[in-house]
Parts: sequence; structure tokens; C-alpha cells
Amino acid sequence: MKFIINNGNFIFYILTIVSIITLIVGFSYFGSNFGIISIIFYLLAQGTLTIWMLRDLRKRKFDSNSEVLNWAAAITCFGVIGTIIYFVKIKRNSPVAEVISS
Repeated sequence: MKFIINNGNFIFYILTIVSIITLIVGFSYFGSNFGIISIIFYLLAQGTLTIWMLRDLRKRKFDSNSEVLNWAAAITCFGVIGTIIYFVKIKRNSPVAEVISS
């Protein structure tokens, strides 16, 4: 459990679950106040996930700039699905670029 929390995976899982649940609930009760509040929570959770994955994207080593642009487009255009795919394929498996300090 300590590894999951320290690595940031736990936060990712919580934000993903909140995004999916609030999206479903928001559209189920669309038009009522509860639906509007659910959509607002969805936008906050999804915005946080998107920004987090885009910031992580900058730290990764890729072969070409087009690969970075493709992942950025997938993260921003596909919402929850794009962030989940990026997390599973890249964030878990690819090394973080080393920071060179002077």
C-alpha cells in the first residue's frame, strides 16, 4: 500500500474512478442541480488528470517529437480513456528523463 501511495498511482486511481462515476451520474441526472454538480466534479477531476499526465509527458524519453504530440493529443482528446491508456502504456513502463543540473 505504501508503494501505491508514494508512486502517485493511488491518486490516479481515485481521480479516474471519480471522473467515471461523476460522468455517469451527471448525465443520468442532467438538468437537475445534482447533475450539474456532478458534471462540475467530473470536469475538475478530469482536468486534474489531464494536467498531471501532460506534465508527466514532458519528463519522459521519446524517440521523436511526433510521438510526444500523439500522446498529448490522445490525453487531451480522449479524456478518461486517453489518460488511462497513457498511464498503463507509458507512465508505468518508461523511464523518466534525467535532469541535468549545472
